[in-house]
Order: sequence, then structure tokens, then C-alpha cells
Amino acid sequence: MNPMGILVDWVDENQTALQYTLSGAWTWEALDVAIQRATELLDSSEKPVYVIIDMSRSPVLPFFRLKNLRTIAEAPTTNHPNNKGFLLVGANRFVRSMMKIFQQYFPDAFSRYTILQNPDELDLYLNGEGTSSSA
Repeated sequence: MNPMGILVDWVDENQTALQYTLSGAWTWEALDVAIQRATELLDSSEKPVYVIIDMSRSPVLPFFRLKNLRTIAEAPTTNHPNNKGFLLVGANRFVRSMMKIFQQYFPDAFSRYTILQNPDELDLYLNGEGTSSSA
């Protein structure tokens, strides 16, 4: 499913991880739809999986307010029993700055995120060989 720049699906047929792929410009409304889709996929999973958020193809964020960050913090995916944690990949400086604000206002939700520089770092992390970067 690709609602206006956000694709949400399993990374493989074995459903080893769920991935949001953000491409180009997207909206907060599109993210709401994507979160609903991700929740459905997590509900259907037989085991806990990582939720990857690939922002490497999305150089900009829509204008955000604190309420948008609250929506992310309180999303049903955040504390879903089948979510092992979020792996944020390819975040630019602006996204990393937003994550610092997110950490300040929503520390419990932020603790569910691991920030990784690129797909290589993601692969290392998933194979138990890597460590995360700070926001």
C-alpha cells in the first residue's frame, strides 16, 4: 500500500520485519493511513518483528506541530505486542532534530527507536553486529 509517498509492507515473504518506505513528499494524513496498515500487519503477525522506517528517499518532512509527534508517540504500533522496536534508517539532519524534540516530549515512545545511518548499518544491526547512533 502506498498512500501518497508511504509504502508499508513486509520486507520478505517470511514476514521477518515490517517496513515503512517514505519516498519524496508525504503528508501527516498519509502517515495516519500507513500506521493503520502497519497495525493490521502487526496484528496478523505470529511473532514480534522490528518495524523499519526507511527515510532515505524522503529528503523533507511536512511541516509538523507537537500534535503530529503526539500522534506518532500514541500510535497503536508504538506499544504493539508484536513490535520489537522501531529502526529508523536514513534520517537527515532535520529528521534527527525532530527526533530530539520527540525524545524531549515523549521519552517513553522515543526509547522504542533505534536510529541507524544507512541500510548497511541496518543489516549489521539486524544481524546482531551493530550498534545504534544517537539522535
